[in-house]
Amino acid sequence: MKKGFEALAETAKAEFKAELKEVFEEDCSCEKTWDEVFYTTTGKLDSNCAISDGKYPFFTCSKEVLRINEWAFDCEALLLAGNNAAGKYDVKHYVGKFNAYQRTYVLTLKNADWEYKLFQAQLENLLQYLQDKSKGTGTRYLTMGILRTLRFYVPEPFVQREVVARLDGAKAKAEKLEAKAQEGVAVCETMRKAILKEAFSPYGAGEVAL
Repeated sequence: MKKGFEALAETAKAEFKAELKEVFEEDCSCEKTWDEVFYTTTGKLDSNCAISDGKYPFFTCSKEVLRINEWAFDCEALLLAGNNAAGKYDVKHYVGKFNAYQRTYVLTLKNADWEYKLFQAQLENLLQYLQDKSKGTGTRYLTMGILRTLRFYVPEPFVQREVVARLDGAKAKAEKLEAKAQEGVAVCETMRKAILKEAFSPYGAGEVAL
């Protein structure tokens, strides 16, 4: 039963990835380069500048968002981790005041009518490619040379909004299925522990300690 729930979660992820692939392969005539899409900068701080109860988000190369008391950016942006020991990069979307680690790329769109979620989804769809292309041995890292090889699907703004709605629907469905699967796995684990506890009880099944 547990394997069935885990398979359901993997199916949900696969369906969302298939939706992404279908969307981004629909029209290659709308392609643009990295420099046509993004203004690119990085943070300036070391990761040890984080404070546990800081006022603002502090984006580093970790999947976890840290905190800090000083902000350097006040905008909508995508945050792309620029290095990782295993080359497993991460893309986050944020609006407001924040700060960033010196190896975190801060990406803002060159057209105010474009949809950040569309470009976040495309970057997430390219993470395996970035992992394969990243440099370094002890720590893997991304260079601007690597990032500039990427191409992005950039349709008209009204089409972007439609695509984002479509992707949001697919993602919500996938997350719902995965949550259901994880709940099922947790139930199976609880049942397994209860069965083991009863089986190895010193009083035996159906007996009561006096």
